Amino acid sequence: MTFCHFMYLFLYIYYCPGRRFSKNILMLHGSRHLNRSTFPGIKGIYNNQIAYVKHSFLILIKNILDTPDKMIFFKDNPRLNGVLIVVCGVMVLTPDGLLTTLISADIWTMLFWRGFLMAITLTIFSIFTIRIKTISKNFVIYDRETLKYSLYVALLFAVSSISFVIAIVNTNVANTLFLITISPIFAAGFAYIFLHEPVSKTTIIVSLITIIGMLIIFGDGIDKGNLLGNLAAVLAAASWAGTLVILRKSAISNISLTIATGGYIIALISLILAPTLKMSTNDMIWVGLQGLIILPLSFGLISLGPKYLPAPEVSLIVLLEAVFGPLWAWVFISQLPSSGSLTGGVIIIATLTIYFFVSTKQNYRNSS
Repeated sequence: MTFCHFMYLFLYIYYCPGRRFSKNILMLHGSRHLNRSTFPGIKGIYNNQIAYVKHSFLILIKNILDTPDKMIFFKDNPRLNGVLIVVCGVMVLTPDGLLTTLISADIWTMLFWRGFLMAITLTIFSIFTIRIKTISKNFVIYDRETLKYSLYVALLFAVSSISFVIAIVNTNVANTLFLITISPIFAAGFAYIFLHEPVSKTTIIVSLITIIGMLIIFGDGIDKGNLLGNLAAVLAAASWAGTLVILRKSAISNISLTIATGGYIIALISLILAPTLKMSTNDMIWVGLQGLIILPLSFGLISLGPKYLPAPEVSLIVLLEAVFGPLWAWVFISQLPSSGSLTGGVIIIATLTIYFFVSTKQNYRNSS
């Protein structure tokens, strides 16, 4: 049995639903050919090793999409799997603020390429997943209600992304990320207003404390001329919170395509406002890294988190961005937050961390 035979056998057995051995699989040893009777769903006889590797990958992707609960690293601990997936997504996202700072192009030129490249990447991925799912399940991609919510999410995502870049350009990485961490508080308020979900006294107290942290950052920003950037960061937090609330209310099956739509909206708005679409080689490298890798990969991984973890735990892990984002800016470009911004940021992060730990512990007690 060649190495490619072995890899094909391993991937199929591990990812096929139920992971059952069959008589045909057991008879594979010593065989030089794989045919339809040996592996259902694969047509023809493969005559070269490249085909083995290619279809091994396709089977892997197909079964991950059909049964996302099978995408695990630790079979007996799905919670640990969720933690690892979300942590990976957040860590991929943390250099985003630094890269945005390194780009010297006009803000709308940067936003165009950032949104367009991200949208293209996610569209290709979405078309691929829809094609596989349609073949295997014949499912309906969108109904009218889902389409409406998808457009809402796309618009809010566009507002959040544009506001984030405006904040980074007009203030510093630390201020932006510190203020964006308050999005769970906005989410709780929106859920109370639009979904009629109750708000506990603890949430109200936490909201008041985080507002104090916000006011400290804003007071420091007024002295340094960072008011516009701070306001943009709060708008980014609020619009991202609205996105999360709509996602919780709706049943959007293909989040990647929805986010891609938001990317196209960003590109369209930026195309109108950008003085030029030309960028230097260095800027194009940074934007390409953002649009082709960082943004699609990070949002894709983070969106898988709620399959394994409660939403408060996902929000807690996302706070890592506010810790590591300013760290990258300090290491690579020596950008340090002011004492006022650091004080306000510590108040916000510490308060939300304690709140999420306590609420998660209470949820586990209530469920047990």
